[in-house]
Amino acid sequence: MGACFRFGFWVVIVVAFSIWLSGYSVSAVNSKPKNVQVALRAKWSGTPILLEAGELLSKESKDYFWDFIELWLHSADENSDCRTAKDCLKRIIKYGRSLLSESLIAVFEFSLTLRSASPRIVLYRQLAEESLSSFPLADDSSSPDGGVLQGDNAKNKMVNPLLVGENPRSHEGNCCWVDTGGRLFLNVAELLVWLQNPKEVSLDTLHPEIFEFDHVHPESNVGSSVAILYGALGTDCFEQFHRTLTSAAREGKIYYVVRPVLPSGCESKSSPCGALGTSDSLNLGGYGVELALKNMEYKAMDDSTVKKGKFFRVTLEDPHTEDLSQEVRGFIFSRILERKQEITSEIMAFRDYLLSSSVSDTLDVWELKDLGHQTAQRIVHAADPLQSMQEINQNFPSVVSSLSRMKLNESIKEEIVANQRMIPPGKSLMALNGALVNIEDIDLYLLVDMVHQELSLADQYSKLKIPVSTVRKLLSALPPSESSTFRVDFRSDHVHYLNNLEVDEMYKRWRSNLNEILMPVFPGQMRYIRKNLFHAVYKIDTIVSMFENHIPMRFGVILYSAKLIKEIESSGGELPLSYRENNVSNQEDLSNLIIRLFIYIKENRGISTAFQFLSNVNKLRIESAAEDPPEVHHVEGAFVETLLPQAKAPPQDTLLKLEKEHTFEELSEESSLFVFKLGLAKRQCCLLFNGLVHDPTEDALMNAMNDELSKIQEHVYFGHINSHTDVLDKFLSESGVQRYNPQIIAEGKVKPRFVSLSALILTDNSFFNEVSYLHSTETIDDLKPVTHLLAVNMASEKGLRLLREGIHYLLEVWRQTLESKGFRLSRTKMEYLECKFSDSRQEDEVVVKLDSQAVCKRDSFKYLGSTIQGNGEIDKDVSHRVGAVEYLPVKNSHIQKLKVAEMRMLRWMCGFTRADRVRNEIIREKVGVVSVEDKMREVRLRWFGHVMRRGMDAPVRRCERLALDGFKRGRDRPKKYWREVIKRDMEQLQLTEDMTLDRKMAGTTNGRLGMLFNSIHDFRSPSFLFMKVFQITASSYSHKKGALQFLDQICLLYQHENLHASSAGTENGEAFMDKVFELANSNGLSSKGLKSALSGLSDEKLKMHLNKVGKFLFGQVGLEYGANAVITNGRVISLVDDISFLSHDLQLLESLEFKQRIKHIVEIIEEVEWVDIDPDMLTSKFLSDIVMSVSSSIAMRDRNSEGARFELLSATYR
Repeated sequence: MGACFRFGFWVVIVVAFSIWLSGYSVSAVNSKPKNVQVALRAKWSGTPILLEAGELLSKESKDYFWDFIELWLHSADENSDCRTAKDCLKRIIKYGRSLLSESLIAVFEFSLTLRSASPRIVLYRQLAEESLSSFPLADDSSSPDGGVLQGDNAKNKMVNPLLVGENPRSHEGNCCWVDTGGRLFLNVAELLVWLQNPKEVSLDTLHPEIFEFDHVHPESNVGSSVAILYGALGTDCFEQFHRTLTSAAREGKIYYVVRPVLPSGCESKSSPCGALGTSDSLNLGGYGVELALKNMEYKAMDDSTVKKGKFFRVTLEDPHTEDLSQEVRGFIFSRILERKQEITSEIMAFRDYLLSSSVSDTLDVWELKDLGHQTAQRIVHAADPLQSMQEINQNFPSVVSSLSRMKLNESIKEEIVANQRMIPPGKSLMALNGALVNIEDIDLYLLVDMVHQELSLADQYSKLKIPVSTVRKLLSALPPSESSTFRVDFRSDHVHYLNNLEVDEMYKRWRSNLNEILMPVFPGQMRYIRKNLFHAVYKIDTIVSMFENHIPMRFGVILYSAKLIKEIESSGGELPLSYRENNVSNQEDLSNLIIRLFIYIKENRGISTAFQFLSNVNKLRIESAAEDPPEVHHVEGAFVETLLPQAKAPPQDTLLKLEKEHTFEELSEESSLFVFKLGLAKRQCCLLFNGLVHDPTEDALMNAMNDELSKIQEHVYFGHINSHTDVLDKFLSESGVQRYNPQIIAEGKVKPRFVSLSALILTDNSFFNEVSYLHSTETIDDLKPVTHLLAVNMASEKGLRLLREGIHYLLEVWRQTLESKGFRLSRTKMEYLECKFSDSRQEDEVVVKLDSQAVCKRDSFKYLGSTIQGNGEIDKDVSHRVGAVEYLPVKNSHIQKLKVAEMRMLRWMCGFTRADRVRNEIIREKVGVVSVEDKMREVRLRWFGHVMRRGMDAPVRRCERLALDGFKRGRDRPKKYWREVIKRDMEQLQLTEDMTLDRKMAGTTNGRLGMLFNSIHDFRSPSFLFMKVFQITASSYSHKKGALQFLDQICLLYQHENLHASSAGTENGEAFMDKVFELANSNGLSSKGLKSALSGLSDEKLKMHLNKVGKFLFGQVGLEYGANAVITNGRVISLVDDISFLSHDLQLLESLEFKQRIKHIVEIIEEVEWVDIDPDMLTSKFLSDIVMSVSSSIAMRDRNSEGARFELLSATYR
């Protein structure tokens, strides 16, 4: 806000000069200077310097503002002794110096001299005017010495059009008042009555708006009424109000805010130092201009007499009228004439010679050759180079002659020539700690702000015990220059492509030489190259029309069900078990039906027919009602219409069979789940162009194609892309992300918001010292460069969901690790099949649970191509026998035969024969198919993971314990059992068997999680008890393997039983705690230790911690009370109601922030050699706090991303 006023003010140009016109002849001694003094005066009246000092100190730390007030009030007697402005200024600077470190004192004094904080005081004046105008006063118009005009009086008030931020007038001599939003208090007595019973904050309570720049008392209570004090330090009323409000804030009654204002008419009631600066006009430093007016009159002269003289005199002006007080070549001739009046003519002749030599001094051409080098030499050899540079710039014509006669040092010339090879001649560069500064836009105020910011960061880092050499590296380090363009990695089997430019027959006539893309074409003409350069996952009708028009682009679609997406979102990112049963019993999801029919047509009639089916659905919808969504009869009619021309059997029978048996149900659900994990469901229909997200319009498609074309041309030109490069894989591998979230990626539309955490970490009583972090198991001793702080409101469903997603984030990566090796686990999609091996019957049904979730029981089980039926039949498995490779040991000879058959088919697909002598690797890369051996290993390991996750009593696990005594392998049977084959596969991939079982396996190794509960509840409520249990578990049991599972389970318990319950329940709280202790024992945590820790954590201590958290979130982060947010190394992401934030988003946030802002900082911190610090303090938490502090504060800097490496330049002479 300060910056806006600093550069956005209006100014008045004041021209001060006087011309005395009493005749043509004026005495030289009594004449006035001919220069014109120009100053820029601010468009507001003067502001108190004492208040400006407080604003400057608050920029360094919020607490310094309050410390400065206390210092001034406690030294009121000493301040009254100041009689002059100089004494007051010294006193103000003295108190400021006592709060600041040595490196910041000079900047503070210089900023105070520049009056750079004056615009902020003017802002408070405007807020004060609004406060008074909100409460009409009875005698506004009758107050002789002030008051606030209201209604018609305010409209008729004469306002100086050249002034802004006019100072409000005091009302009846009252220089201070308190605004609570509903009332205005002009004296302390009325305020004390109100403080006895202040209103509680509610949604209906009218309270004034609090801004980020406001001064909030550090002991204020977030949940209390707001009281804003308008007044000026140095007045008696300010001290009285301040003492009263400070006491009330400490008691938790109010939220105390100060806005410093000295109303007009109160200058006499303030101390002498309090009104300093208000009586004078505010001139803006750094904008002064001096204009030298030249006499341009022509004079007739007889040069014959001049030539007879000893000197060639050129008298430019009449000696009686020119200003002799001006310096000429170091001489002030007015003083010389006063002392030597007897030789006036000789003195004036000498002066004329100096003037003539400065005007008509001539240089030979060869003397200009090294003039620039000689000037640089004069500057670098001067005792004060900056002063020398200023003198040469301002008086260059008068010194050019002496510069040209100076002997040039050849070493300086060589250094300048060497530097000009890296910086063009005439180019000027300015950098601050390595970051380039635009010298065209720089001014004095901006430069001071930039220097203050750098010095402030250096001071903070030194207080963190970071060595000085490391501080220099941190301030000079620039983030890695990576592209801000992020692409969604949508590579999956769920993407259905209509065409393939490299394989399809219709593109055979196109050229395959990729260098054709560099050839010039007419504007708007496309380049028809047989290469998949552009991949557009798009909407159906546009795809079909562009495909038919031979647009050089690969088109595809990803299909999903919006209804299923909602079910997945409500179940925590997994497919709910009840969805399929509900779909069967209730009306089927129409989108799900379309997807299943599309997959059926694709597998049986080809991809072109499948796309025609989707186009027919849309055609029938438009024919009936264009605005309505498609209905069941549209889908069925389109299916019949599509298959009828080529059908051997009635398509209606096929349709009924597909609807009844729910064929391809699993593929349809996985497609929707894939879209959900990509984060694209909220955008509904969108365009993915080579991974970039665009609006689903044809214009957006063509614009995206033109943008990508220039990037591909650049890569082709530099050899980064050739004919064998998969363009999509290259782009997505370099800048691909697994999920799209506009709040995280930002895409340049919304600038991320940051908050510095350094000051909080340095404060002794900060709540940051009380925050305990959760880690992935067995990584607690590792440095965590990424810190997620979750601001959670436990009273809301969304807040509790965010808390659970944070816990899942710490457990999520192990699942991805298993999937990358061939394992795939879904806790909600897991099903089991019970085979009846004996005739015995169980009376009670057995419920199989995975964690706390029941596993669905099926009569038949299909997994990766193999179907098992509970009744022992194999009818469903006959048509899927190929998938049996996942649980059958295969001989090496079998694998070799499969490879030969595979390569024969791949060669046939590509149109090659063995006579073409094309290597298998080239064919496999062209087709994009992995080896059949690798695929077989993958499905075996997936099946093994599925088996090992079953209970020991599961039928499939009983097979492991079957004794095979006396069993002998038959002839030609594989020599290895299935288990032995699995063991060999795991050895090749360096896997261990416990990876399939250990759900507490370490997740993220770069991130940690801290909880900031943004709500306060009754001591006896389950929510308050939940927060106590969470705090104790995070602080005392975070190293335990079962801690994360325990916290996840108590979140579920709290959600199911207590989220919507009233807070009055002592019995409810006791029942909740009993179940918590049971869960602790079941997860390997000591319930006795938990009970003991709970009794040791007092309710008042926790409430005090929550109050500190609320102040931070409300005052510094700017969150509303009860809001949910994620703060990652200082980056603030507020969560709105209609957007979910999942564990996948936390992973995306970790990945992007680490690459863009944190990685280079970690590399510097890891190289630090810590001195003067206790080795026991060098814990992982200490180092993680250092990285969090540095990365958050550096992100607050507004600096150029381009840097200058001046160390590469020669700098012998500098």
